[in-house]
Amino acid sequence: MDCPQLLIISIDALLHADLADCSRLPHIASIIAEGSMVESMHSIYPSLTHPAHASIISGRPPSQTGVWSNTHFRPFAKSVRWFNRLAEVRCPTILHQAKERGLSTAACRWPLTAEGWPTIDYLVPEVTGDEIEHSGMECLLKASCSPSVWPLVAEHMHLLDGKRQPNEDYFSTALAAAIIERHRPNLVLTHPACVDSARHHTGLFSEAVDQALVHVDAMVGQLIASGPTNIIILGDHGHLPVDRAIALNVRLRDAGLITAAEDGSILSFDAWAHANGLSAHLYLADRADYALHRKVELLLRGWMEEGDSGIGAFFTTALAKQRYGLDGPFSFVIEGDGHSEFVDDVLAVAVRPYKSPRSGHGHLPSLGHQPPLLCVGPAFKSQIRLSRGSILDVAPLAAAVLGFGDGGPLGTLLR
Repeated sequence: MDCPQLLIISIDALLHADLADCSRLPHIASIIAEGSMVESMHSIYPSLTHPAHASIISGRPPSQTGVWSNTHFRPFAKSVRWFNRLAEVRCPTILHQAKERGLSTAACRWPLTAEGWPTIDYLVPEVTGDEIEHSGMECLLKASCSPSVWPLVAEHMHLLDGKRQPNEDYFSTALAAAIIERHRPNLVLTHPACVDSARHHTGLFSEAVDQALVHVDAMVGQLIASGPTNIIILGDHGHLPVDRAIALNVRLRDAGLITAAEDGSILSFDAWAHANGLSAHLYLADRADYALHRKVELLLRGWMEEGDSGIGAFFTTALAKQRYGLDGPFSFVIEGDGHSEFVDDVLAVAVRPYKSPRSGHGHLPSLGHQPPLLCVGPAFKSQIRLSRGSILDVAPLAAAVLGFGDGGPLGTLLR
């Protein structure tokens, strides 16, 4: 190879607090012992998986990536469409930069890489539930994987059970390991998500989360055994415990700003709250309508002052861009109260308590537990401990390992 090989493993929702348990597991423990660490990696806002992964591979905030949510705003549609194609990232990524320099790249279920071939030589994209429902898993993967990878995918299809976890993670891990062994690409990206899934369904810390960490450690061991030279492991965002769902669109409907049919389909709207977990983006039918903007602002302020609306704060888009690097075609950003998550429902009750422990994200990234970064290999120093970094620092660090760039703010981790 012309430069060191680099494997980046983004363990969805891995927290620094998890490392105490991971230190008792064989494979991640060896990386902690031999490598270096950033204890707290500040995520982006909203702290969601697909915006975060666009920022990890580009080093840019959502105002520059153009990926400001997991899903597109489509109030009249009956299906969800995710931000998931490489072409939806509006700025250069480490994948583009590596390709321009003649380096080979691979991505196994890394968000925002769909339709990324031939920029990505060995591509197994993230596929979403609505796509599977429409096309079927095998047909979808055959159509979306890069041609050179499809034979490997076919070999490993038996590991899948739809999108059930941890099956999907073992599938993508096995493929990433096989690609490394057979093709030795310079840059490999992969994204186990079973820890995040366990947190969503059983709470911030639980037996299911502990078991998901055991699964992830086994996956890391399989990837180590495939022979990558340098490894970066990181989490993409934090999590907060949630105990209820808030349907702001029910209140907007009651205020006369949404008209819905009896089946819940939307007939018209003047204002719509698009849920992003523990935050939401509020869209206006006419962003230039000052009277509508003022009316909605007063409604939000009144609801927030009630104390039980689920709203902790709200910002105009201009203020969100200035403070948090978040921009998009919405007019307000609504931050939750820290224990409620938003849903898009328009006909349900406005407040729905949960009956069992749950956890979520999408909140301001400064809140709650923070994700870590671990690194090991000949490109990295050993036993360096940094207290703080940002997921925006990962792309410059990766670029330096691959032979271009100075490493950015995390350059002190490099030899």
